Amino acid sequence: MTKKINTLENDNSQFELSYELLLLLKWLAEYEEESLKKIVRRVLKRSSQQRHLKADFLSSQHKEFCQESIIDFFNVLDSILHETIQEIAVKKAIQQNLIPAINQIDSVECGTAILQYSLERATAKLDQLPEENAKQIFFRELLTQWKPHKKTIMN
Repeated sequence: MTKKINTLENDNSQFELSYELLLLLKWLAEYEEESLKKIVRRVLKRSSQQRHLKADFLSSQHKEFCQESIIDFFNVLDSILHETIQEIAVKKAIQQNLIPAINQIDSVECGTAILQYSLERATAKLDQLPEENAKQIFFRELLTQWKPHKKTIMN
């Protein structure tokens, strides 16, 4: 999956962006430039401090504020991206009639994160291979990801 963006604790710190987030940013820059311009225009129109923006960015006092703002923006964008990926996976699961199969799984035993990841991978594979059996692909992905504990009692 992806890693969260780390906060900057000092001037030499770095942060990581997920590959998915970088792809989203690239796509937005290439195909949604006009939409981004509209957003920027709307922000500038609503901002009562338009004339102070340039001075604020040049001020060394605002360096930390700028860094935090960038990190906050990427964290929000990353959260939106992951929420949307999950919503699409659930929608596809409903369309593929996978909900009964998912309900048969003990989420306490294998973990909701593994269930979610398996569902995302299965729905992605179903996009590529729509003629395949959705339940078989889902269960195969689940078994690939699930690592049972040795202390687990089997019935």
